[in-house]
Amino acid sequence: MGSDRSAAASPGSRTAAESEPEPTKYGVLMEAAVQHVMHCPVRKIRSVIFFILVCLVSCPAMGQAKQKKALTQDQYALWHQLFMDKFSEHGNWISYLHHYKTGSDTLFVTHTRTKRTFILPNGTKSAFIGETKFVCLLPGNVLHGINLQNGSAENTPDVEDFAISGTTIITRSTGRSGVLKFIDNQGKVKFRIPHVRQWKLNPAKTLIACITELEDTHSVQLIRIGDGTQTTLEKSRELLHFLEWQEKGQGVAFLKNPDGTDFDRGAVCYYSLAKQKMHRFVMANSVHLPKAMAVGTSLTISEDGQRIFFYMDDTLHSPDKDAKSVQVWNTTDKDVYPAKMATDGWQGYSKVAVWFPDTGECRQLTDNRMPHLLLSGDQRHAITSDPLAYAPQFKQFSDRDYVITDLADGAQHLFLEQFSGNQSYLFVSPGGKYVTYFRNGTWWNYNIRKATHHNLVLPVRASARVNDAESGSDDSFYFGIAGWDLDDSAVLLYDAYDIWKAAPDGSRAVRLTHGKETNTVFRFAKQSAAKHSKPSYDGRVSAQYDLTKPQYLTAYNEKDGNTGIFELMPGHKEKPLVYKDRRIDNFLIAQGGKHFLFMEQDFDLSPQLVTGKLGSQKQAVVATSNRQQEAYYWGRSELITYRAMGKSMSGVLIYPANYSPDRKYPMVVDIYESQEKELHVYTIPHLPASIGFNATHYMLQDYFVFLPTIVPAVGDTGNAAMACLNAAIEKVLEIGSIDKERMGLIGHSYGGFEANFIATQKHPFRTIVSGSGIIDLATNFLHVAWDYNSDDYWMYESGQMRMGKSLYEDRERYYRNSPVFLLEGVSVPMLIWTGADDRHVDAENSIKLYMALRRLRKQGVLLIYPDEKHVLSNPKNQQDLRQKIEEWFAFHLKDGPIRPWMQSDYTGNGH
Repeated sequence: MGSDRSAAASPGSRTAAESEPEPTKYGVLMEAAVQHVMHCPVRKIRSVIFFILVCLVSCPAMGQAKQKKALTQDQYALWHQLFMDKFSEHGNWISYLHHYKTGSDTLFVTHTRTKRTFILPNGTKSAFIGETKFVCLLPGNVLHGINLQNGSAENTPDVEDFAISGTTIITRSTGRSGVLKFIDNQGKVKFRIPHVRQWKLNPAKTLIACITELEDTHSVQLIRIGDGTQTTLEKSRELLHFLEWQEKGQGVAFLKNPDGTDFDRGAVCYYSLAKQKMHRFVMANSVHLPKAMAVGTSLTISEDGQRIFFYMDDTLHSPDKDAKSVQVWNTTDKDVYPAKMATDGWQGYSKVAVWFPDTGECRQLTDNRMPHLLLSGDQRHAITSDPLAYAPQFKQFSDRDYVITDLADGAQHLFLEQFSGNQSYLFVSPGGKYVTYFRNGTWWNYNIRKATHHNLVLPVRASARVNDAESGSDDSFYFGIAGWDLDDSAVLLYDAYDIWKAAPDGSRAVRLTHGKETNTVFRFAKQSAAKHSKPSYDGRVSAQYDLTKPQYLTAYNEKDGNTGIFELMPGHKEKPLVYKDRRIDNFLIAQGGKHFLFMEQDFDLSPQLVTGKLGSQKQAVVATSNRQQEAYYWGRSELITYRAMGKSMSGVLIYPANYSPDRKYPMVVDIYESQEKELHVYTIPHLPASIGFNATHYMLQDYFVFLPTIVPAVGDTGNAAMACLNAAIEKVLEIGSIDKERMGLIGHSYGGFEANFIATQKHPFRTIVSGSGIIDLATNFLHVAWDYNSDDYWMYESGQMRMGKSLYEDRERYYRNSPVFLLEGVSVPMLIWTGADDRHVDAENSIKLYMALRRLRKQGVLLIYPDEKHVLSNPKNQQDLRQKIEEWFAFHLKDGPIRPWMQSDYTGNGH
């Protein structure tokens, strides 16, 4: 199913066969069928053989035009997803994956110019060695290596994992204590290290640290990859674990497991390569740490190697959590009962300590009073907070006070009071100089050394885009932080469209892009970061960019849906590398810095990989997916623009396969919130689906599918959905081929709530399908979010339901937006479904909707799937839901047959 015909190199072969450069359509279809046979269970092969015969009959001569045909569900298994894998250093080779629903995947390796291709069924973890060799793991723990120059292949058995150092391959055999083998470029084993339980390559890929285990002795060793020289750093009868290299490879740390006695609470060890010295911190010898604490399960080394951070666990704490004992819920508790029991007053929460190897000093950083931690970018300061400081409170992210500690002397001071616990509202700079935070609709910067706050006011305050959440607060102006320039010299911020470079003291700000003028949203491509944003305990360190070098940006145009990748050179305006009426993403640049790779797709164009060279306008498709689609009729997508509530918004209309303007087609409307970005998304028609609906499948079944954008209004969510949908339907019906008498509505979760509300109003639909939707905002305001052990007040006040106030501040707005109080208005049959164990949107919502329709003598059917939650995970249930929704729409919109399960007093088993 790739862009080229090629034979798979089987695990036992010595040669990987090559592909032909330019396959015919006939060849592509044959390849699709043959590849499918490789992955199919025996029961499916017969249908695939039939597919091959069809190819033979319909393609009697290469190059002859082939009559397209309708795609049937028994052929859906031929479809796969395309995933990028690797890009070689100089951009000559790429690897990519075809993922099948059966779970049997295929790894491809393709030359970017000649299209020479190697096919590796079920290949996983892979790597290029220069431009001449490719290795990956095959089933059965086989390391498969291909010589990319002559196509020869070689297999190494019993390989659980591997790493690459130059031209040397390091492998580890299977088992708890495997053998490390160092294999040269000729396939010769240079040396072996037996009994290896854990191992880790240093950043420079010149040394390996490993833990060996022989009988009751554990050892930490360093192995020089070049000559196999071994240095033993530690031997112990206690368990040694969790190896970690310092970021620049200047040292390696590990933990010594406690044996559970009062005299052994574990140890932290750090070996400095520069000093060739082992430092040890023995917990039992510390007079500053609590006696009940023992070494935990992980550690972190500061960038300069001067500080080791490690977890500590309370060995004496054993909470009584008898599920059968009475639960005591107190309204004055700081948190709801499930959360209180989960944290147990933070007693069971691991604590963090910092150890200074050079001085031997150790200090506890978090405790039950201040349990949350964020380290500064240089790990010289600790920011701690208490999530329950202002509890009880009813926000999604609780306010708290933030205290900063200088790790050099332990000095502390409060620098941020009653500020949100939302991690995306507070970042530390990668250089360690600043804390950047979002408050009252604007960004602020805190200078750690000077203890000063500066407002980063942009010259133009961006307005929230129409499809952004309107919460009624200044949060609607939050678009995120991009990161920082080198050495914390400037902070990089996003507005609705552009990227800004602001001075840390707020004295100036420069707009780097020009998206506002064309409604184009520019964001840094992930590949551009010199250092990516990364987690730091309970917060995040910002990304870092080098603005003296070219930067690569993603672009999305809100007016027409075009997307692309732009290049931003220092001191210049951004210019497009690729910008199309398609979806462009997954951008990569080869390490050599001259070649780039990206994925391109459209609703009717299965994803393909495209390469280009910087400075050249030429680009080439290197790999395609689902080429068998060429044999079948397919639909297309179109952006539909309309106005509602004084705003312009867009939806996506999907045309039926083999569309004829002379026909009238039924239409299914799938409702949620913002959906315009689905315009260029290719969706494989695989069934079943976790929510029972697949737009591509309905397109193939002669339906129009419409995905409107719904913009909620604070305090009037239901009526806003109705207003947006009416405007959208009015506009889309200008396409005369849509049969306005045969339209159906479907929604799940928040879309299920919208569907429930719309069902109570005057609407144009013949039937409505609702999955896991809320019906009573008033009752659900008091719902416990069991999946998160928290209350759900925020979801209604400032979250997705957007009531803007609590139930007790304005009951009427909760009532007028709750379908349960309006169900007398239901005028069409409804199909309702839920997972019996759904605690995200409690299953009782769907049950009560059914009970109300029953009491009101309305038509409806309820499906309850046992052992399922908010979305279905059991393939049997997924298939059943998909089939029942399809049959329901076929009956109501296509005059299809009524099924037994739709009829009164059905006593079948449901499936």
